[in-house]
Amino acid sequence: MTTAYEVAQYAASKHQFYGEMQQHKLMYYAQAWSLTWDGVLMFNEEIEAWKDGPVVPSLRHIEVSADADAPLDERQKSVVDAVMKYYGALDGKTLSRLTHAENPWRNARGDLPENAPCSTPISPETMRRTYSTQSREGKGPRRAAGAIREVANMTDVLRHASDASKRWDRTLSLLAQLSAN
Repeated sequence: MTTAYEVAQYAASKHQFYGEMQQHKLMYYAQAWSLTWDGVLMFNEEIEAWKDGPVVPSLRHIEVSADADAPLDERQKSVVDAVMKYYGALDGKTLSRLTHAENPWRNARGDLPENAPCSTPISPETMRRTYSTQSREGKGPRRAAGAIREVANMTDVLRHASDASKRWDRTLSLLAQLSAN
């Protein structure tokens, strides 16, 4: 599976990070929208609910070098591209305030005061639910149409249609006889 570092490398090739805080929040949003759109984690590393917002501990104090050839598949790249386009111009403090207003960070921290230290992991399921709701409401980034579309093989489509027709032929014939009576 792709690592958070590799995702950050690809993201850095699209947009220069304005500090570590922005980098962590953008990686958080890449993970959240991957879960929302595709139902899969972008990377396996946990994201924790620190006092300044979501943090990927494996990326702490790591200088990320930009790499457009980082080993992401087209689906992952389309998620990162959409996240960078939507959130990339926001600085770390603004992104921190945004995450503080959203359920995943708030739920992970529970009743802790905002400035209290915390390393509780943010639930991927809460991320998926929260951003799925936002998406349904027309909020958040939009992935480019056709970014990951696969073209169907016409031979396969015709074979499946023929198989389905054969399976339903008798049933449809019986229904036609019943409706004629």
